[in-house]
Order: sequence, then structure tokens, then C-alpha cells
Amino acid sequence: MRALITRSFVLLFAIAIIASVVANNLNTHSMPAVDKLADPNPLLADWTGPYGGVPPFDRVKVELFKPALEEAMTENLSEIDKIANDKAAPTFENTIVAMERAGQTLDRVSTLYGVWAATMNGPEFQVVQREMAPKLAAFNDKIAQNEALFKRVEAVYNSPRKKQTLNAEQQRLAWLYYTNFVRAGAKLDAKAKTRLSQINQQLAGLFTKFSQMSWPKKMVSSFCSRTKQTSPVCRNLCAMRRRPRPQPKNRQDG
Repeated sequence: MRALITRSFVLLFAIAIIASVVANNLNTHSMPAVDKLADPNPLLADWTGPYGGVPPFDRVKVELFKPALEEAMTENLSEIDKIANDKAAPTFENTIVAMERAGQTLDRVSTLYGVWAATMNGPEFQVVQREMAPKLAAFNDKIAQNEALFKRVEAVYNSPRKKQTLNAEQQRLAWLYYTNFVRAGAKLDAKAKTRLSQINQQLAGLFTKFSQMSWPKKMVSSFCSRTKQTSPVCRNLCAMRRRPRPQPKNRQDG
């Protein structure tokens, strides 16, 4: 009986060890899958390499632009809210400089987005453009119409000690921020701000669709000849007409 109990104990002990080893192996092998699912969007990463960092052109995929822009905009709005809700009195450093430093991730993504919009504007990318144009317009309005943020910018701009505490470049930057906010509707009432944002989003969508249109050569030539190519619209049409559009490559896997 004692021998049977001993053998049973040894058997249970062996089973426990085997189960532990198997569980450990399962966890080890499952980690790469989790990491793969959590692989960050390369468009959001800091730039590395020479010249202070270079864009990751080799890792760009069109389907990465939308999630990258959305995440970068969310991050930027969080940074802006932090500046707007700062309990300290508004100064050039904690308001204007803070805004200058904010949005670095969005700047990187927007740079790549702009390159693709100008030189790689194929059908797949144009779909992303049409979807994101109104969203980007709405994002800009959220910043321009942030009342708490504008009050801080206005306080720095109207500071009676501005000329004594800020140099010429700093005064110019404060003026630029204040003027841009006012021109973007920062002083409008709530109803007017909502309407303005609706118009901006609609215009962004329409302009994007317009810029993606293929204009007949005869129409462009006729318009430009009548305006003698002095109209900005004519110059833009001619530029779009001359711009080579990437064609999808017919590749057969094999």
C-alpha cells in the first residue's frame, strides 16, 4: 500500500512538472503573436538616421495613413487641452512655445501624407484623401475654436509688458498666433463656430474631389488661353494636368 501511494505521488509530481513546462512553452510561443498584433504604426514612430532623422519611406503603406492621422490628431488634441487647461497664468513660454512644441507626431505623419498627396496620388490614396479631408478640417477647427486656448493666446498677445519681455521674433510669433486664431473664427459665438466648421468640412471635401478630377486637355487649354495663364485657377489646372498620375502595375504572381 505504501509503495502504491509513493508511486502515485511520484506520478502526480511528474505530471505537474510536465504541465508547467508545457504552459511555459505555450506562453513563450504565443508572445510573438501578441507583439505582432500590437506592432505600432511605423508612420507614428520617431524618425531615425542621418540629418536628425529621415522619413520611413520604405515602410509606408496607404492603409496606414488613416489610423496614423487619427491617432496623431487625438494625441495633438490632448496636448492642446493640457495647454488650454494649465492653471498657471498664460505666458509666452507655457502657451505659445508649448503650442509650437505640440503636435510633433502629427507633423511627421502629415509630412508623409503630403508627399503621397503630391507625388503618389493614385486611386487607393485618393479614397483616403476624400475621407480624411473633412476630418482634418474638423480637427483644425477644434483647436482654433478652443475658447480657453484662445484666451491664453490673447492674454500673451495683449500683455502690457510684451515689448519689455519679448524680443521682436517672439512678438511676431504671438501676433501670428493671435491673428490666425481670429481669422479662423475664435471670436465667433458658439452657433457661428458650429456653422463655420460645417462649411470648412464641406469645402475640404469638395476641394479634394475637385483636385482629383481629370480635366480634359481641350478644356484646360481653352481656359488658360482666355486667361493668358495669369489666373491662379489656370496655373493649378495646368499643374494638375502636367502631373503624372501613378498607374497600377499589372503584375502576375508566379
